[in-house]
Amino acid sequence: MSWLDDNIHVDRPRWRQLLFDDGALPWMLIALALAVLWVLFLLVEVQSETHIYWSGKSVVGSNQGGIVFYHVHGEQYTIDDSGPTPPQPEPRTVYYDPSNPYVAMLDSPLRLIEEGLFVGLAGGAVVSFGIGIATGELRRRHRVPVGR
Repeated sequence: MSWLDDNIHVDRPRWRQLLFDDGALPWMLIALALAVLWVLFLLVEVQSETHIYWSGKSVVGSNQGGIVFYHVHGEQYTIDDSGPTPPQPEPRTVYYDPSNPYVAMLDSPLRLIEEGLFVGLAGGAVVSFGIGIATGELRRRHRVPVGR
């Protein structure tokens, strides 16, 4: 590229100048890729069993002999705990579907991984987009005007 190409932009829309002339394109592509991954993750999450972590309610149940007992609106429900059986009853968080309390899941580290991915992908897309805009603006401001 010549000095003239770097400093003269004739009849180019602002978005094309920002993306192609000011170096924001790589950051915008990263933001787009992360946003697409976020949408795919969201679609998979909505269809998976673990959607109860996001759309359900939680109660504290009691693990007794590998079975967790929990109460919803005064009724008792149970769910198997596949983890090690505690010697004494201990509390466990249970997420359940408000419309059908029989559909439930125990709290697990998987929930934190899913939340981290959900927030991380969305945050990464927003940050990449912001860096792209900032990069383009900084390059545009530091361009030497013609005729000076």
